[in-house]
Amino acid sequence: MQLIRFENISPSHWKNGLGITYQIDIYPKEADFFAGSYLYRLSMAKVTCDNDFSVFEKKWRFLKIIEGKGLYLNDEKLLNDEALFFNGEEKIHSRLLDNKETVLDLGIIYDPKKIVLSEIKEIEKINDSFFRFYFINLKENKKIFNFEVNYLDTLVFENEEWPMLKSHWPIMDTIIIGLKIIG
Repeated sequence: MQLIRFENISPSHWKNGLGITYQIDIYPKEADFFAGSYLYRLSMAKVTCDNDFSVFEKKWRFLKIIEGKGLYLNDEKLLNDEALFFNGEEKIHSRLLDNKETVLDLGIIYDPKKIVLSEIKEIEKINDSFFRFYFINLKENKKIFNFEVNYLDTLVFENEEWPMLKSHWPIMDTIIIGLKIIG
């Protein structure tokens, strides 16, 4: 089990330079994000104004709004707590639903030929077919497994730890992402 504290994540620029992102994890660890040599990358981004998303060749994207009202993505609404899967090669223009409010999103860019990604809504759906889980806690100051987990901290579990977390993890206020390697 690994605890990733949001406060320890350094901001970096989007691939296209038009925004700021916070990389939570990349797999494999030695992968070069800008060279595209990763199977997946988990990050959060602040969207403060209208802009274009970066394009990622041969990748797919998962996007979930976790703070703020939401975004228009090519004039389609994506509201808070909604998720969207889309082709990373697609040209996306985003606009804030409320021009005065910043949006924070959770995003995963992944190779669809090698990774299957699932957002898990029920703890009972966790099983050993996944190789890694990310639990993103959306509430402040919860005690979980004797860790003080602050807002948007992430616990990473390998598949051999899933029976323990299945019986102890509170599902409320948590986004659970499960990943499988298929190729």
